Amino acid sequence: MSQSTLAETVGPLLRTPDICQVGALPILYPILEDLGLRAEINALRPSRVAIDLGGIALLLTLNRLLAPPNRCTRWATRQRPL
Repeated sequence: MSQSTLAETVGPLLRTPDICQVGALPILYPILEDLGLRAEINALRPSRVAIDLGGIALLLTLNRLLAPPNRCTRWATRQRPL
């Protein structure tokens, strides 16, 4: 009974590439960094806690730009204000 070596076991896995779709993130992130969104938010709204508000704003902005509106958003836009 012969046991396979680690190289024989892992080798085929390394030959098949993993394909990941990143969308527009590599384009949008540098644009937002060049605009200074994170630094501007942090300068306008300093926080006394260890939370990077500019980083949160950056993530929310990227999410809004990359994610299509969901059903709740479409429903909310059709409703009349009280």
